[in-house]
Amino acid sequence: TTRADHLGCYGMQGARTPSLDALAARGVLFEQAHTSVPLTLPAHAVILTGKLPSSLNLRVNGLKLKEGVPTLATLLKARGYWTGAVVSSVILERERGLARGFDAYDDRMTMGPRGGGPPEERGAEEVTTAALEALQKSRGPYFLWVHYYDPHYEYRPPEAFAKLFPQRPYDGEIAYMDAEVGRLLKVLKETGRLEDTLVVAAGDHGEGLMEHGERQHGIFLYEYAVHVPLIMACEGRLPAGLRVRDLCGLEDLAPTVLDLVGGTPGAGDGRSLKPLLEGTI
Repeated sequence: TTRADHLGCYGMQGARTPSLDALAARGVLFEQAHTSVPLTLPAHAVILTGKLPSSLNLRVNGLKLKEGVPTLATLLKARGYWTGAVVSSVILERERGLARGFDAYDDRMTMGPRGGGPPEERGAEEVTTAALEALQKSRGPYFLWVHYYDPHYEYRPPEAFAKLFPQRPYDGEIAYMDAEVGRLLKVLKETGRLEDTLVVAAGDHGEGLMEHGERQHGIFLYEYAVHVPLIMACEGRLPAGLRVRDLCGLEDLAPTVLDLVGGTPGAGDGRSLKPLLEGTI
């Protein structure tokens, strides 16, 4: 639920997003990336399949990805990749079908809502730690999906980040998430795995924050809800500091990843963005 316009690399003054800003500086930032649906489950289904909600018949949370639909995990696993995922919202629990093709799918939740109840999410620090532990099991090429849920209602940033934004807890959660993204990338670099890793950072949808009267998301399709960050970086293989102005969608992510690793983009609704990354279109 990270709005593009709340990151420093997308122009927000006073943002505390050094990790994502640095990723954009050494990679490619898509200025006009959009989600086709401002809801967690269908948006992530689009990311992983390259198909639109209309093709998947998956338009709202609580449904299940239909059988037989190939995903990034199934396709990369078939190419010899180890595949792992760490998710941080019960909305993406394995019963929803997105665990298909993953050798490891960690959907353990630890945080309940303020009013009490079973765990529904977990914090960014736990997610990063779980992701690094999962990565230790991989050998050779790997595909790791790391899902951070923190910039999402309820806004409960850790105290150090809450103090940075005393009146804007949503931005505090973005800063907290960014710090953990930085920790993940730092360990990848220290262990020698970052230099040959394609890193993709993408938001699934935005947040209203009372623009047009919407506090959260899922009702309206204004820019705050559908304009998402999308950044790709791979040292030596993608240009550094490139900003792409062309319109694109989350359905383009899967075919682009497959194209970049030498696979077939597939027959989904999206298109490979590789020509835009290489400046050949």
